[in-house]
Amino acid sequence: MDSLSRISSGLGVPLYADECTTKVDKISFARVLVEMDVARELPKKLKVEDPNGRALNKK
Repeated sequence: MDSLSRISSGLGVPLYADECTTKVDKISFARVLVEMDVARELPKKLKVEDPNGRALNKK
């Protein structure tokens, strides 16, 4: 859940994750409600560091 929070924070302000995502129960994808500024362009890349400090760059 920590990695998901980091990814969500890179997009905006995470507000809520659904129950299956929170409990990691029978999950095939995650759902997180993120507040975003619609006037801002969506990022083309998102850099996230794992707990070991390794950077993950995903398009």
